[in-house]
Amino acid sequence: MTRQPGRCRGNRNHTSSVSIGNRIVRAMSPHRLTSWPLVLLAFSLGHTGAPAQAASWLDEPKPKSWNAPDLAIPAATNIPGNADPRCRQTVRPPELSEDKALRDRGWDLVGGYQGGWRVLVIQGTSGYDGMCRPLQYQGFVFVHGRFAGTLSPRPMDSRSDGALERVFIQSASRLTAQYARYEASDPLCCPSRTTYIDFEIANDPPIVRPLSAVTSRVVATPTSPRASGVNRNSSPPAQPVTVIGD
Repeated sequence: MTRQPGRCRGNRNHTSSVSIGNRIVRAMSPHRLTSWPLVLLAFSLGHTGAPAQAASWLDEPKPKSWNAPDLAIPAATNIPGNADPRCRQTVRPPELSEDKALRDRGWDLVGGYQGGWRVLVIQGTSGYDGMCRPLQYQGFVFVHGRFAGTLSPRPMDSRSDGALERVFIQSASRLTAQYARYEASDPLCCPSRTTYIDFEIANDPPIVRPLSAVTSRVVATPTSPRASGVNRNSSPPAQPVTVIGD
């Protein structure tokens, strides 16, 4: 029987050998080659764990202050290739002089500002991820119109350990900030712990300084089945003075 051209017997995922210089290279068939992108895509989609970078400063019972009197507003982080116009459709336009000061430093204003007792908290972001979540964002505190410091020693990313979630202005001299805490096994949607940092606000000169921290497990909810502990949507602890272990 005559073999028809272009056909081969046996497994279609065959290999062939070709000579390149003095080396023999074994090549895969197109059928096998096309399967590798699918495998890599499946791996990338299946990787849903939290980022490895950890916000260790939140683990200190009394975090060291990174703010100092008369600091200049830091500039936004330069994120190359991060200019999707759809993400900037929700950017808040500047309304206050503090807003304008942040915009002049390159920050996009995120959400509404919080105010009370002549204390303002404004969040700004440097860029966005593929779902338009803030990347390299920061919380800025102003007292009597003057910059008093930030709520994190470095810019934060959404869905990462140490991401700022909520701020509670308690009085003219105190505010509390809530941060997401991820463990290595946590899915990106659902951090298993929450840390509250209690900040002192000084007026002359204006400066915001961390006083104490408390970390607890997130309480179970219908959309976030976690161990009992702190409800991420509740008010902060009245006196966050110690770190609760795992």
